[in-house]
Amino acid sequence: MLNFLFGLKGSVDRLPYFLTVTACQAILAGAVAVLLQAATHPPVDPLWLWGFLAVGLLCVWVSFAMTWKRLHDFEMHGAWAALMFVPVISVGMYLIFSFLKGDIADPPFHAPPPE
Repeated sequence: MLNFLFGLKGSVDRLPYFLTVTACQAILAGAVAVLLQAATHPPVDPLWLWGFLAVGLLCVWVSFAMTWKRLHDFEMHGAWAALMFVPVISVGMYLIFSFLKGDIADPPFHAPPPE
């Protein structure tokens, strides 16, 4: 499970990608909403800020790792996942990787079968 969420090896199909990245985006949106609500009632506890930073970085990494592995399913190098930090391109990547089927061939990026 840790490799699924945080690792960069192997590939991932479109449904797990869609569900995981959508959940991360929902968590980030909720965290930002709570943070904005807390900011309207100062003072904001620094512990809250560190917590939101940790949750944000965790969600960004999981989304990055899932995009990296989804690129492997399209037989592309995972380094293209850096494009997810470009706003318009990230939306396009999200839609393409969520709805288009990847290669069904055996690309070199697939994890070896368990023994």
